[in-house]
Amino acid sequence: MILPDAGTTPADLPAGTWEQASAALETEAFEEQQEVRLALPTFDLQPGPVNLLAFLEAQGIELDHLEHIGEGLSVDQAVQQVRLMVGEEGTVAGALTEVDVAVAAPAEVNQPVEFTVDHPFALRVFDQITGLVLIEGVIMDPTAE
Repeated sequence: MILPDAGTTPADLPAGTWEQASAALETEAFEEQQEVRLALPTFDLQPGPVNLLAFLEAQGIELDHLEHIGEGLSVDQAVQQVRLMVGEEGTVAGALTEVDVAVAAPAEVNQPVEFTVDHPFALRVFDQITGLVLIEGVIMDPTAE
């Protein structure tokens, strides 16, 4: 946390404050542990959905084709929602990211393979080029919404 002087808002802090604070936390000065008694108000932050696609495109990341995942796929939408709850008993945080993938061209017509998922299962989504696991999880009740 960065706590500005009383009467100063976080928006008034000079550019680079977060970077300086992060660098300071990585220095040897913080190797010693010291007890801190923190007084913090309880809060529940839920700012609403954020359009990640616009952010990613602004960073130069183009998702208009995903050949490494499947032929003719592109990302139509990427949205993230975050929630942070700080209370007397502790902190709970969660994030949900939803990506809508569109098919740009029909796939070849082959005989379909029957694959019915009607009981608990595990899933893993990974990048076929890098092998990086993107999502991993277990669904205990596939009938639950």
